[in-house]
Amino acid sequence: MLPNINAREIKPLTTDKCTLDLIAAESRAIVSEREDLGLVLPAPDVAKRLIRSTVVQAETSGAEKEVKGRGGKVLLRYSKSRGGFTFKVPAKSNGSDAEVLEAIGALLENG
Repeated sequence: MLPNINAREIKPLTTDKCTLDLIAAESRAIVSEREDLGLVLPAPDVAKRLIRSTVVQAETSGAEKEVKGRGGKVLLRYSKSRGGFTFKVPAKSNGSDAEVLEAIGALLENG
C-alpha cells in the first residue's frame, strides 16, 4: 500500500511522455467513474491511483499494455517489439472505430 501522497510526488512523473500519458488516461478513468457512478475519491486516493498507474506500467514493460477509452473500459491492448507494434481490440471495448484509430495513431506517432 502506498503512503499518503500529494501532488509534489506526482509532478516528477509528468516529465516523461509515457508516464504522463498513463497519468492522463487514469485521470480520465477517475473522471468517468465520478460522472457515471457518482464515485468521489479523496485527493490522497486520487494521487495514489495516478502514481499506481505509472508503477504498474513499469512493472509490466515488455508485456501487453492497455489504453482505456472514455468510459474507462480497455479500448486497446498493444505490445511493442523490434518488429513493430501488435494491436488487439477487445470485443467488448465499446469504443468507436474513430476512438480506436485515434489511440493507434497516437501510439504510432509517439513511437
